[in-house]
Amino acid sequence: MLNEEELLQFFGTPRSELTQELERLDWPYHRDSANRIWATVGADSTSDDAE
Repeated sequence: MLNEEELLQFFGTPRSELTQELERLDWPYHRDSANRIWATVGADSTSDDAE
């Protein structure tokens, strides 16, 4: 499970583009009560998958 900050580092993308990147890759994510994004990333996922 990665939080929003970890996802931003993982993808190297601006915060404004994070949800679009997750949707493009068809990665499930959710927002918590503080409106922060969380996503579960498979152990075999790499940043190369994001390209």
